[in-house]
Amino acid sequence: MIDVILDNLEHHENEIRNLLGDDFINEIESMNTIGLSWMKVLTTKAKLHPFAMWWQSFKKDIEKSKSRGSLVLSQRSHLLLNMLCHLKVIETLPNIERIIKSIKERSTFYSAIFEAFVASAYHIKGYEVEIVEERPNTAEKTCDFRIKIGEQTVYIECKSLEDFSIKETREWQELFRRIHKALDRHHRNWNINILCGKQIDHKDLDLIHTECVVNIRNNNLGRREIGGGEFIIECSKISEWDEELEGSLNIVTNCQLLCHKIATRTLKNGKVVAKNPRIIGVSPYFEGDISPRLISEFKRATKQIPKVGPSIIHFVIPYKKGPQLIEVVDKSYYRIYSKLNKDSNRVNAVVISGVTIDEKSQTPINCIHNIVPNLNVRSELPPGFSILGSNDKGISIPDNEGNVGIGFGFYQEFMGLNTPTYVLYDHSNNDGRYQLKIWKTWNDRLRFELFTPTLGRVYVDSNLIELDKRKKHSFAARWNKDIVELFLDGLLIGHKMLSKGGLVLK
Repeated sequence: MIDVILDNLEHHENEIRNLLGDDFINEIESMNTIGLSWMKVLTTKAKLHPFAMWWQSFKKDIEKSKSRGSLVLSQRSHLLLNMLCHLKVIETLPNIERIIKSIKERSTFYSAIFEAFVASAYHIKGYEVEIVEERPNTAEKTCDFRIKIGEQTVYIECKSLEDFSIKETREWQELFRRIHKALDRHHRNWNINILCGKQIDHKDLDLIHTECVVNIRNNNLGRREIGGGEFIIECSKISEWDEELEGSLNIVTNCQLLCHKIATRTLKNGKVVAKNPRIIGVSPYFEGDISPRLISEFKRATKQIPKVGPSIIHFVIPYKKGPQLIEVVDKSYYRIYSKLNKDSNRVNAVVISGVTIDEKSQTPINCIHNIVPNLNVRSELPPGFSILGSNDKGISIPDNEGNVGIGFGFYQEFMGLNTPTYVLYDHSNNDGRYQLKIWKTWNDRLRFELFTPTLGRVYVDSNLIELDKRKKHSFAARWNKDIVELFLDGLLIGHKMLSKGGLVLK
């Protein structure tokens, strides 16, 4: 890890510049929106390299921190510093230029960031990591890394699932521009909310745009469903055109993407008035079940894994909110487990990872790993090798039925921290075939997760909890092939009936 304090922010800025090169950084810094019209700003942002947004935010945060005399870091700055941390770990490895080159390419930026993370994580474990060179002029596929353990080799392949929201954000920004032109042309001060039930394409955007323009032109307020109910458009009036408004606007919206225009001026008495507010909000579609994409990427990844030797495939899920991450893992785990154990004896495990961000927490960026083990492998992992995400505590977990009990309390230093999650116990042996984890989730529940070769994956969430951090507590769980029960301080707080193989009966 790197130490980040107010006095070394500019040092880290120079480290990033040295790693990526002056030419690249200078090109990034030339991409700005200063002096552009509001419409051109939207168009320019849609074409920017993702790193440009991170770099601009980091430079602004350095200035803010210096002026305030305390550390002020945005989400993008945290991600940038996290990237720097991983690159510094592996910067002396041969062929590091391959990852650096991919970071500089807009289309491979996010996948390269994930590769840097995985390589650094295994290197920190003390393993000899070899970054494999690509062979663009041959038909031969190559994995991303090779890890040497004595005379044996473990092959590592990384796959970063595309974040559709990034592509969609560019599309939405163009649609915002077009809708705002219609609002201006017809003098409508409206709040327009667009709710999506599917991933969008160009036809969808044209459909939404046409509906919005018709509503604006005909002054049609209210809620309408289009596209067979896949999209909902809500139009409401904020004020009359050119009407001056005092005070703040109380517009309630649950939309994740917002774009607004408003004119303001200060009166002689110091009051600020506004007029012609126009607000467009979008709630993009959330893909809760990503298993079809995982399986598709899994098939691609296996083609890059050699036919000899053990191998691990690492996936990263493109969601930064903890509850969403839990949902996609719960919906996808069993399908990728079935595919892995049925169709591939060359891959020892799949690791589904996710990065959550909470800027208010003491540790704003956290990585969560879910190991999906293969019970039918051709070659076992070498002794001394452990999969990223494993945490072997040396305990024995029974296959069919068992129980666990732990006592826990909170350190005085912990009580004042804003920690949305924390782990009470975490065990996974080196190959992920036996796992037991107890932790508090973002939804204020205790979660019990278990994997054994007989039961498969079992997870149970407790009822809502409110733990008194001033007291010591006891947690217990017991399970068999039919039921799992959770207890807190002797009281039953959750249970779940199971079917064969650990599949949860809904």
